[in-house]
Amino acid sequence: MNGIIAWFAQNKIAAKLITLFVLISGFISLQDIRKEILPNISLDIISISVPYPGASPEDVEKSVLNRIESAVYDLEGVKSLSTKAIEHLGVVTIEVDYGYDPKYLLNEIKARVDGIGTFPKDVERPIIKEISVRNLVAYVMISGQADEATLNLLAQQIKQDLTASSNISQVELVAARPYEIAIEVSEGSLQRYGLSFFEVANAIRQSSMDLPTGVIKTAQGAISVKAKGQVYVGDEFEEIAVRAMPDGSQILVKDVAKVFDGFKEGNALSQFNGRPAVALGVYRVGDQNILDISKALNDYVKKPTSYIPEGIQLDVWQDSSFYFKGRMDMLYDNAIGGLIIVFVILLLFLRLRLSFWVSVGIPVSFMGAFALLPHFDGSLNMISMFALILVLGIVVDDAIVVGENIFSHHSKGRHGVAGAISGAQEVANPVIFSVLTTVVAFLPLVLLPGPEGKLMRLIPIVVILVLLFSLLESLLCLPSHVSGMSSNRFDTYPVLGVIQRKFSEFLDRFLEKVYSPFLESCLRWRYLVLCSFISGLLICFAMMGAGWVKVVFFSTIEADTASATVTFAQNSPPQTVRAGIEKIEDAALQLKRELREETGVEQIMNVFTSFTGDEGGRLVIELAPAENRQLSGQRIIDAWRNKVGDLPDVVDLDFRATLNQPGSTINIELASSSLDDLRVAANGLKEQLIMDKGLFDVGLVPEGQTISSSSPSQSWFES
Repeated sequence: MNGIIAWFAQNKIAAKLITLFVLISGFISLQDIRKEILPNISLDIISISVPYPGASPEDVEKSVLNRIESAVYDLEGVKSLSTKAIEHLGVVTIEVDYGYDPKYLLNEIKARVDGIGTFPKDVERPIIKEISVRNLVAYVMISGQADEATLNLLAQQIKQDLTASSNISQVELVAARPYEIAIEVSEGSLQRYGLSFFEVANAIRQSSMDLPTGVIKTAQGAISVKAKGQVYVGDEFEEIAVRAMPDGSQILVKDVAKVFDGFKEGNALSQFNGRPAVALGVYRVGDQNILDISKALNDYVKKPTSYIPEGIQLDVWQDSSFYFKGRMDMLYDNAIGGLIIVFVILLLFLRLRLSFWVSVGIPVSFMGAFALLPHFDGSLNMISMFALILVLGIVVDDAIVVGENIFSHHSKGRHGVAGAISGAQEVANPVIFSVLTTVVAFLPLVLLPGPEGKLMRLIPIVVILVLLFSLLESLLCLPSHVSGMSSNRFDTYPVLGVIQRKFSEFLDRFLEKVYSPFLESCLRWRYLVLCSFISGLLICFAMMGAGWVKVVFFSTIEADTASATVTFAQNSPPQTVRAGIEKIEDAALQLKRELREETGVEQIMNVFTSFTGDEGGRLVIELAPAENRQLSGQRIIDAWRNKVGDLPDVVDLDFRATLNQPGSTINIELASSSLDDLRVAANGLKEQLIMDKGLFDVGLVPEGQTISSSSPSQSWFES
């Protein structure tokens, strides 16, 4: 290692070329590196969703979920299996064990599930997929006083416009009911014409399809022939013939039934600031840049290419690039601030040239990490930027040690290249091992299992790359950069030289008068010092044990949004559900107006209402940015909750204004082969727990859900 240090110190061009190459390659890579909120990772979870229209949770469990459990629970690689049954739907969630390929297990599960031939005939085809992180960039909200069909049609047109952009590939229509054609058969009409329900259904099934009829071979090649009979709109369904009469007349579908060409029944509607709305979710895929997608979205909303009717408003909502830019600005500010602070502090004690080249180690180390990060399948995201901020405080420690030792050798009379070589070689081993110990401390994080490990692996990779480039700069390039310094201890600039001399004299006096006597006393009373530190450690543990220092899994972080999730009792009237959700929405809109009048500026920017089903809904209010907001999110939530008051038939109403939602502190699982016994036991346990004054928010999983483990017995969760 000493020979390499000496060679680079003597060959200044090589050292400067390395520094320049790292800076340029890092800058180029930074322009092209993938920018995203979170990296695309698999969560090692496989989901099986099985629709069973008209079935109760008990029927779903017995007829669907138990059979799927029996088919897949013994597959190698299945770590855990849980099932959830609700009305009309069963969901099986499978966690993949560490070290197994989720895609291989996905194919095995598909083969097992497809081989089940005992499902009831009304069970629809299972949907089997691997769950992975999807990078949502933003929503495009389309709102206005228009009917649902108009908003959906406009959303489809806007979706085509957005996907035509070179920066946007994946756009999905969300917060909207799917199209549905419903045929309501009249019992009286069936009796009048002597028809059965099966006959009508069979006529519709056989008439609405495209059938291949063969191939015509010609001299120019084969021509496929297809009979096209598939119908798509309600008017065409009405004209389907159910039966041909002897006199040549026909009984049509419209004679015995009503055809509704519209949307699926239910309360799955959305509103944005009190106006009917639909939303388009825009996602980042592949190597796309979140900043480019956000810019394309905002440009389109400002100047749409399709005609937007009067009264229809387009908004970009929950733009995640805002958080990305915030983290980037924080990284930039910390890097610039750290660079200036390091340079100024070094300048107080060391020569100007030495201070400058030591400080250059910060951008060189960061640019080196940027240059190599894409080769480790890395990207610039919230995780990697956190790692860069984390390593910022230790990145130039080795350069400071090497530079100060070279400065010391120059002060002792070893000038020029010889002093730079001897100064760097003297501390090379300690510097190398200090960096390697930090690298070894972070290295195990690369091997963490599971989705969390995949998500966190960028932290050690970024830290290790930055530290290695910092080591490279300090040992190979820095000695060459500072080898030409003069032997003067202080700079010759009048003011700077005087300041450096004053600080040097102050430091010498501090070491002589304060630090050295204190160190001697500590060494003389070493056992007392050791006992003092042990006592301090015990006091810290006692403060944690006594509850003076809180211990939480995740600390509460206030978000820029607040939400209210409401669940009504099973089989609640749709009018009650809708009225309850609208009351929560009206309270939010009223609070928005009152806070604007009270503070003079908007405290609540937007209110989004989503009717998530027949028994619940979710409302999200977008708060003003923290720097412009005069009220905390918790205070706004409290005022919102007070305005809502009591709602009839509500099972659960949850208000949140935090970024993290850790869920219940404790979950208790009860298992039994009898669902009735589970209900009785769960309710009894709930009543006992509520009596404990130290517990709050004790509740059951909403009635109508059945959650079971991998065993045939049923279970009921309480939290």
